[in-house]
Amino acid sequence: MSVPRIALDAFGTEAGPEVELRAALTLHDAGVRVVLVGDETKIADTAAAQGLAAALQAAIRASGIRVVHAPERITMDDRPGRAVRRKTKASM
Repeated sequence: MSVPRIALDAFGTEAGPEVELRAALTLHDAGVRVVLVGDETKIADTAAAQGLAAALQAAIRASGIRVVHAPERITMDDRPGRAVRRKTKASM
């Protein structure tokens, strides 16, 4: 049986990336491989602020979590069509 893998938008909620980071680590602990998509710097800063930096780095070293850098965000204020065309480096 193969190991499940999911992609998780690190800025998919207004609270992001704290909630998403904790979810990624919980999924990793459950044996799920996670591709966490979002701004690498903000993810790392949030991990450090929440005391999760060591856990995140351990999961990355174990290949259980992979971070894919996506520096742009599509917000609720963006017009959907325009955002998809113009924000090509967004996590969505």
